[in-house]
Amino acid sequence: MMSSASSPRSGEDSRTWDVSHLPPRLLRLIRRPKRLGAHKLWRTLEEAERSAALKSFIELGGENRGKLVRVVAEGRNFRAATVDRWDDTKIVRTLQTLPLPNRLANSLLHVLHLERRREMLAHFLDALDIPNDDGVAKGFSDPDPGEAVVRGAAEDLAREHGIRRVVVYFLTLASPRVTPTVPFADHLWHWMKGLLERAQGVAEAEREIPEKDDADLDEEPDSTNDPGRHRSFTTLDRLLIEAVVDSEQDVVGSLGEDEVDDAVDELVSLNGRRQHSFFHAGFRDVLFGRALGEIPARNKTRARWYWAGVILGWARLEAWPAIVAEFDRNAVVLDLGNGADFATDEAARHVAHALRRAGRFSDVANFVQVRALHRSPALFLEVLDIGTELLRVGEDGGAHAIFALLMKAVGALEEEGYPSADPLFLDVRRRHAHCLQRLLRHERARLLLMDLLELDPDPNHLAMVYADLGLLEGRFNRLDDVRLPQQEEELADLLDRLGEGRKYFRKSIEGDVPYAAHGHYCVGVLALGKGKYDEAESHFAEARAQFGSQPKHYADTLANRTDLYFGISRAARARSAGDLTHAARVMVRALEARASFPSYLVDPVVEGLDLGARADLSNFARALLDTHGDAALNALARREAVVDNCPEVADALLRRAVRNGQSEAAATDLRACLAIFLRAGRSADAEDTLDRLESLAVLGIGAADFEECLSFPEHYQPAWEPEEAAVARARCLEARGELRAAFGLLQPLVHQYATAGDLTNARGVLDRIRTYRLGSDYLDEMEGRVEALADQAMVQEPDSPEGAAKAVAPRARVLFVGGDERQSKKNRAVADKVRQRTPHVEVTFIHPGWSGNWSQDLDRVRAKLPTHDALVLTRFMRTQLGRRIRKHCDRPWRFCWSAGESGMADAILAAAEATWASD
Repeated sequence: MMSSASSPRSGEDSRTWDVSHLPPRLLRLIRRPKRLGAHKLWRTLEEAERSAALKSFIELGGENRGKLVRVVAEGRNFRAATVDRWDDTKIVRTLQTLPLPNRLANSLLHVLHLERRREMLAHFLDALDIPNDDGVAKGFSDPDPGEAVVRGAAEDLAREHGIRRVVVYFLTLASPRVTPTVPFADHLWHWMKGLLERAQGVAEAEREIPEKDDADLDEEPDSTNDPGRHRSFTTLDRLLIEAVVDSEQDVVGSLGEDEVDDAVDELVSLNGRRQHSFFHAGFRDVLFGRALGEIPARNKTRARWYWAGVILGWARLEAWPAIVAEFDRNAVVLDLGNGADFATDEAARHVAHALRRAGRFSDVANFVQVRALHRSPALFLEVLDIGTELLRVGEDGGAHAIFALLMKAVGALEEEGYPSADPLFLDVRRRHAHCLQRLLRHERARLLLMDLLELDPDPNHLAMVYADLGLLEGRFNRLDDVRLPQQEEELADLLDRLGEGRKYFRKSIEGDVPYAAHGHYCVGVLALGKGKYDEAESHFAEARAQFGSQPKHYADTLANRTDLYFGISRAARARSAGDLTHAARVMVRALEARASFPSYLVDPVVEGLDLGARADLSNFARALLDTHGDAALNALARREAVVDNCPEVADALLRRAVRNGQSEAAATDLRACLAIFLRAGRSADAEDTLDRLESLAVLGIGAADFEECLSFPEHYQPAWEPEEAAVARARCLEARGELRAAFGLLQPLVHQYATAGDLTNARGVLDRIRTYRLGSDYLDEMEGRVEALADQAMVQEPDSPEGAAKAVAPRARVLFVGGDERQSKKNRAVADKVRQRTPHVEVTFIHPGWSGNWSQDLDRVRAKLPTHDALVLTRFMRTQLGRRIRKHCDRPWRFCWSAGESGMADAILAAAEATWASD
């Protein structure tokens, strides 16, 4: 049988879901999600629902009733012992009218659903195919089910269980300030916002809520900013404080300033020995903007109470810098943290908070005394939050000072009879152990943690303690230190250290509780480092569910790293295309968040992703390259599957080669680029890469490898032609003094030119070979054949161009391109030889050398060509420059194979003769 809290409200049919059943406050929360908090959502519940939740909370036992007793005692300014004697019904009835802290309201909302509405929760999770234990999710899947699926499940749930209860559930589920973020929260918000469009008269309904209700809907009632809640204040004190506040805000019907002054002065004068009456004077002076410090009949106690009022006034105004400034110059304020009297209860907490906001954490440790922590729970919690924050940001020394202070306070409280197993005390001990661990005081940290195993019965806490002990065994200072190294040679040391703590990590995960995530993470790293991808994936799945659901408790780096390791494990085991797509997406997201990828894991990941969609592999490679640059480049470039699908890898290799300049590393990268460009059909890029390799080879950098590359046509075609490759290889061999090998490359060219009837080039190659001085045995056969062919050509064409040139040769201007500054010394002698043979030929020389920036030389040649009739190119010049010049040349041209004066003159005359022949 349904309880009153789980059954449809009176008059509401559970099979309908008319949005008019939604109260205005719920509509406001849907419209303004940023203002949603557990306290606000709690206030939207009906009285019966709140009562049911409170009763269930008490029935769960443990410390729950005590928590409610403390809230009532603080809210009504009663002694906790008095409230504890009340029956549960009176406590529940009283809490209906009190504002609740967000943390308590959050717990009550979850109790309401888990204890009273499990059927509804299970119905919804089942519809989304989310594994659950009678409505308790075992971890939300990623990716999410999709908006269409969520919307359909929401509509069905509203028809079955009623619109209002479903909206309360969704608001509980979809707000990260109430429940840890779920992957489909955005879909829930879209569906709920759709309800606003269906609702009739939403605007009118909102206007029905009086403006003063906004106070009821504040994020969380901050009791520590309410001076009237001081436990030593009477009803008269509270009324006077309210009068000051109302007067400062010009509330209709409030007292005027003069009347407030009169009331404050009268209260002070009625009993001069009632020192805390001076609190009102300080509080009033701040809110009314008066001069501070004018205290009648000044003494130390009155001054403390006066400045306590000032501090709480500034806290109400959130004037935190003013508090810090007064702390620096006012000895009374500096002394408020000593716990000497009730004046310190709230004021010290606000001073500590102001110092925290100013980043002056060491001042907090010096300001707050153990006695003050003993007296004020609010101050204790503030200081605990400060220490926790310092731990989170890595300020280990500052955190140690804070927790050492808190440990002294815990010891004092335990001596007075407070139980050592109090959750707050246990939290302090564990965090103090973390401080000691990070400061390398491992033995002291271990003793504290071993004590916690005896004191703390909470399975979640035990799981974390066991994980902490495992970290200590492995000599890790914190969980964040457990990470795979970038270099594989460092991996063995990490695995050894994790192995030393393995027994504790295993104990950590035995309980199967959320906070076993620490142990799961460590075991996952150990498994991933050993290549046990299935095991690693399951542990990282558990860890990332907890880390992602508690973002405030875990550093982004740890959560992102866990996501990355999960993606690596899933990709490496490669069971399905869906798994691979999911793995790629998770890894890309983690990489974009700057998670560090171990280079030695690129191969198994790429091997796995290569079985799936090419887009997934490409997206992963791009993300890894963008975030890791050169550190990942070598690993990516080794995999053809990557470079074939991600051209950015080759581009990155080329950029790195250019950065590395004239080095073997540059040559290595360029050879890798060449293979990639040729395979991808990027001929222009391949030509450019061959040119860069050639320029390095001329300097002796990577020459042997370049020559070997040109030995196989598939390694350079179609970027270069075989003749170009042969000439470039010969040049490399010449530079290394391997002249016989160079002869072996040039000899076939002599016969090739001779067979084609190109005797000029055949003789040019012979001239080049003669410079090797290998002897007649190497030349006789070739020379004989070339001369025989020349004689045959003379017989067939008795009127040779040479004879015609001598008789009636017109003027010809020849542009000679090639060589370097050494060859420029031959220019005059070459020109003289040309004039001696044919005075009608003029020659202009351009010597580009082997400069890396040959584009300027190309521009010079292009500028000169229009004023010249023919072109000569030295054959042993930069191949790519020669190709570009020939591409832009529209007139006769010839190669010059010789570096000697006669050979150069012959080539110039041959080019001139070609001009005359064309005329």
